[in-house]
Amino acid sequence: MEIVCVKSNYFLRSYIPRCPVRPLADCGGAVDFMKKKQVPQDSSTTYAGHRKIIYATDENDKYNGEESSGWNVEEFATLSAVNEFKNKAEDARQRVLANQVSALEYHMYAQRMDLPTLSQISGFFQWQIKRHFRPAVFNKLKPKILEKYSDALGMSPVEIKMPLSKFIENLNGNISED
Repeated sequence: MEIVCVKSNYFLRSYIPRCPVRPLADCGGAVDFMKKKQVPQDSSTTYAGHRKIIYATDENDKYNGEESSGWNVEEFATLSAVNEFKNKAEDARQRVLANQVSALEYHMYAQRMDLPTLSQISGFFQWQIKRHFRPAVFNKLKPKILEKYSDALGMSPVEIKMPLSKFIENLNGNISED
């Protein structure tokens, strides 16, 4: 199969269906790189007033870092991903309250993680985490294992083991006090 390079919104995308990666020069050399004046400045809400460095070429075709206040496409993708995690957390919350899964699954999604991410951060294999999603297994976890999860999730072991309804009640109480 041949590599096809497509120019879209000044970003190069290489579509490589099951073939070895080849150098950029194989794309015909007709590649436009983002110029300094083309760096998006769409004031993205996901940046929360911050700016991000994007590398673009100047008049001499030298790469320089240029500040960007955001890009609408990137904002849409970020908000879509955050929304997906919120939906997964809500689904997990319902399953936790029905005692189908442990609170660990809810906390994983609430912290915007998926199974591979939690596995990498915690050091547990994915199959072990899936096993810990079972309420009977989760309730018997040793403090050492809970400590690893607490480090990965940025929570205390007490919060992780706390019944989800009480955890959410405490969370809502803390939010209303601020």
